[in-house]
Amino acid sequence: MRLLHISDVHAGKRLHGYSQEEDLAHALAQVVDVCRGRSVDCVLVAGDLYDTTQPPDYAVTLVDGFLRDLAEAGVRVVAVPGNHDSAARVGFASPLLAASGVHVVGPLEGPVEPVVLEDAHGEVRVWPVPFVRPATVRAALGCDAPSPTEALAAVVDAMGVDGSVRNVCVAHQFVTSGGVGPERSESELTLGDAENVEVSVFEPFDYVALGHLHRAQKVGRETVRYSGTPLKYSRGEAGNGKSMVLVDLGEKRGPGDCDLSFELVPFEPLHDVRQACGPLEKLVSPEVLALAPADDYVAVTLTDDTLPLDALGRLREAYPNLLSLEHAPASAAGVQEAEVRAPDPGLDLEGLFAGFFEAQRGHAMDDRQRAVLAECVALVGEGE
Repeated sequence: MRLLHISDVHAGKRLHGYSQEEDLAHALAQVVDVCRGRSVDCVLVAGDLYDTTQPPDYAVTLVDGFLRDLAEAGVRVVAVPGNHDSAARVGFASPLLAASGVHVVGPLEGPVEPVVLEDAHGEVRVWPVPFVRPATVRAALGCDAPSPTEALAAVVDAMGVDGSVRNVCVAHQFVTSGGVGPERSESELTLGDAENVEVSVFEPFDYVALGHLHRAQKVGRETVRYSGTPLKYSRGEAGNGKSMVLVDLGEKRGPGDCDLSFELVPFEPLHDVRQACGPLEKLVSPEVLALAPADDYVAVTLTDDTLPLDALGRLREAYPNLLSLEHAPASAAGVQEAEVRAPDPGLDLEGLFAGFFEAQRGHAMDDRQRAVLAECVALVGEGE
């Protein structure tokens, strides 16, 4: 049985104001191509199909087309709602979709039922678990589950998992191992540890397809994995590769003993997210611009001692998808934190500002800067 694990599509999300519709369509087309080229039996989508509970029309159309393409290719789909989704909207018309091999579950309303697949080695039971909190589990299963780990444990217990067959779980949760949290990206640093679920809850499953975190990684064991997002959704992810997880399930010899292997298949971005650092003249030079596509999403840090005139305009001309501009003078890179002390009462306004400048930049003002300062102080004096 060959499975393809993706998550956190976040259709409708914008990157620093830029629409990601074209980029996401490019990424999802690669998922379909891998399914066709690598004979994938089922795609596992571990939550956050959308970025908001009320996604824009184009996002719904994009996800609809993606699922339709998979169904037309004869690929089964098992998808769960994440914390960004409206579980009720995602699960709309799920019985009708299931008839086409697309199993998109809605909110938890009782014990989870598996989607049963079959191959030469017998059954593969895929258990779709939507994003849940303790209150959700109490309402759906009528049990006391004060913590997220206890709540998810109750969900798993209610499944009655048969360890003699192959079992796969698709879940959207913040999973930790021994209290140690997974790595997070800049786009998800607001996720706290209060809702963490211990990985031991997933012990009955041969493979666990996780969603919620944007960086691809394992949790506790190799077969409990976050696939990460198909796109880079923050500038802090510039150095991270994006991939989908291709999972091969072979024979099940007994509980905890399944022939399993996986491969990380990289996404090729339409526009990459990267960072550029250096003086303005170097960053807009033909030599540097020739090193990578100029229409990538680029976060720039300028190291010029003073911010060049019209730096933003020149950068936008060179990098049309400029994400951000920061100024970090190279001369101040090694400056120690200045000692906090009361200013010398004998200093005039020019002297006070000159001292502040030197503390911030690590060097004194030059003659041109002092002339500009004197002119500004004179104008302030005239205003009085």
